Amino acid sequence: CSSDLYNAAALVRELSLPPTSSPAAVIASAYAQWGAGFVHRIRGVYSIVLHDAAESQTVAVRDPLGAFPLFYAEVAGRVLVSSAIEALRAQPGVNRAVNRAALADHLCHRWPDQQETFFSGVHRIPPGYMLMAKGADIRVTRYWEPTPLDRSIEWIPESDVQALFGTAFERAVGRTLDKGPSGIYLSGGLDSISV
Repeated sequence: CSSDLYNAAALVRELSLPPTSSPAAVIASAYAQWGAGFVHRIRGVYSIVLHDAAESQTVAVRDPLGAFPLFYAEVAGRVLVSSAIEALRAQPGVNRAVNRAALADHLCHRWPDQQETFFSGVHRIPPGYMLMAKGADIRVTRYWEPTPLDRSIEWIPESDVQALFGTAFERAVGRTLDKGPSGIYLSGGLDSISV
């Protein structure tokens, strides 16, 4: 589990966990409470891999924006998951051949399949997607959509956006500064102007 859970304190309270619970313990408890639906309850940046022994199921989740990489390979009816392609390629039975079609697509600036990598036996879990594997049955599905699919977007009036921006911006900066010394890169874009 690589994670920075923005709502860890709220989850600790909701799940009645000790205040010193690690992010991994919070995520494990959230999964025990809500099953695969836990992804709709957590906020932050993360890549998570869980094995549910009772269900003989592996769950791997990547945060909506893809801050942490996550890859998988199938070998002999089981799934291997890692944050590093090289770790998967080093495993016995993983197809190490170069994926020439993906390489050609990349050189032509085309990316038709988000799960492809430059290696035939290694696949990517895209941002906002979840892998669920039970034996040889491996499904990778999208769990996060930036806009609602079942209704139109309810836009906030511009005057309210300006009022809410300051609070949201302070919260985002505070989350970063809570981790310790930080650096900033001013590019002249919207984020730099905001600073």
